[in-house]
Amino acid sequence: MNVTLEITYQPKKGATVTFHSEQLSYEEAIVVLEDLQQTGRLQRYTITDMYDSTWTLKELKKYATALIEEPHQVVVYFDGGFDEALQHAGLGVVIYYKQQQKMRLRTNHLMTNITSNNEAEYVALYEAIRALEDLGVSRQTITVKGDAQVVLQQMAGEWPVYEPVFQRWANRIDALVEKLQLHIQYEHIARAHNTEAHRLATQALEQTSIHAVAPIVTKRQRRRTHD
Repeated sequence: MNVTLEITYQPKKGATVTFHSEQLSYEEAIVVLEDLQQTGRLQRYTITDMYDSTWTLKELKKYATALIEEPHQVVVYFDGGFDEALQHAGLGVVIYYKQQQKMRLRTNHLMTNITSNNEAEYVALYEAIRALEDLGVSRQTITVKGDAQVVLQQMAGEWPVYEPVFQRWANRIDALVEKLQLHIQYEHIARAHNTEAHRLATQALEQTSIHAVAPIVTKRQRRRTHD
């Protein structure tokens, strides 16, 4: 979660000064305010999040502590595959996050009565946000990556959405994002960098269902295990 600070500060000499910060992560905001409090010259402050809600430093520190137990540092990959003959969509979602340790969720779904590849991508994105809800992710800034440029540009508000079916899915996604109080940074990537989600989508079309959550084990950790 990113926040801004409005700070009123009393220098050793001269008049009281009020200034506004740029966007800061909640961790950076805590450090800044604690440093200023130690000077004894911090008169007052206001912490405002991206939804215009205000926080006290105590509340922000409590949020930071709770977040250690919740999924955070979330990065989502999604992909939608489309079988035109059957009008089926294969939906692939991969979520990387930290919860005590680094974790990865892999899941896929098969959906019927889908009209196009772009609709399949929209549905895959919706399923990705639903997976975040199931994980308990909320009130955070997350990154969503995919190779569906049209969908990503439309969801980011860069391109207009004309097709009614796309508008319906976009509205459902926006409503769920708002419910979870998420701030999403959409990022278009090449297909070559989206192979995990693409493979899951393909497996869904082949009616191979997958849902797995596991810690990410580094090469160093593997070596320690074998030693």
